[in-house]
Amino acid sequence: MEQAAGQKPVNVACLSVVIGPARIAILLAALATGMAGRADARSTPDSVAPAPDPHPEVEPGQPAVETLPPIRFTADEAQAARALCVIRLATENVAAELLAPIEGEDGCGLAAPLMLSLIGAATVEIRPPATVACTLAATLARWTDTVLQPLALASFGEKVATITNVSSYVCRRRNRRPGARISEHARGNALDIAAFTLQSGRIIAILGNWSSGTDNGEFLRKLHERSCGPFGTVLGPDANDAHKGHFHLDGTARKSAFCE
Repeated sequence: MEQAAGQKPVNVACLSVVIGPARIAILLAALATGMAGRADARSTPDSVAPAPDPHPEVEPGQPAVETLPPIRFTADEAQAARALCVIRLATENVAAELLAPIEGEDGCGLAAPLMLSLIGAATVEIRPPATVACTLAATLARWTDTVLQPLALASFGEKVATITNVSSYVCRRRNRRPGARISEHARGNALDIAAFTLQSGRIIAILGNWSSGTDNGEFLRKLHERSCGPFGTVLGPDANDAHKGHFHLDGTARKSAFCE
C-alpha cells in the first residue's frame, strides 16, 4: 500500500490472526508513531493487476445523492475501530492483516480495513487478498463454514480451497454514475467473486458455468440462493450483463435480502 502524501503519521496496529484447530489466537501489536501513515487503497495488492472495471451493483429506486464529504479519522477513532475489529474477529476463522486507515473522498473510507487472505476452518485462500471491513470479514468466514463448504462437499465430495476475488474495496458510486448512491465497495462491505477452486484443483468459474446445466452450474445456482440471507445483497449473472462473470456479495443491512 502506498503512503498518502502530505498527511500526518498516526499509530498503526498490525493484526495477525492464527487459525488453530479449536480456537483463534489474535495478536495486536502497536507500531511506533510515524512508522506508517494513512493509506490510499486498492482492491488488489500492487503485484496484482486490478480488474479493468469493478462491476456495478443494481437495485431499484436509487435516489440522487450529491457529492459526499471526505472521510477522515482521528488517531483515537482509528484506534477504537481497530480494537473493536479484534473483538469481532476473536471467534471467527480468519487470517488477515489490519491495515492503516483508508481516508477517501466522496464518502469513501475505512477506519480499520483488513487485508483478508484466509477464511473458514479449512483455511480457504482469497486470491488475491481482499481489502474489506471487519464486519464483512466475519460474515465471509461464517458463510464459508456454514454455506460454501457444506455445499461443496455435498456437490463434489471435496472442499473449496481458493476463492477468486475480482473486486473488494474501491472508491466509487454504484454503476459509476454521478449522483448514484455510494457503492458498498466504497465502504469495504462488498466482495466480487469470479470462481471457486476445489482442493483437487478443479475450477468452477461463474462465467461459462452458470447456465451450463452441469453439476458446476447446479452448485453455483444453489450457492447463489443459499447466500441470500447471510448477505444483504447477492447479485449474479441473472442480475444484468455486468454480473455475468461474478457474484457480488455485500453486507448491506436489510429487512429482507436483495438477491438476483
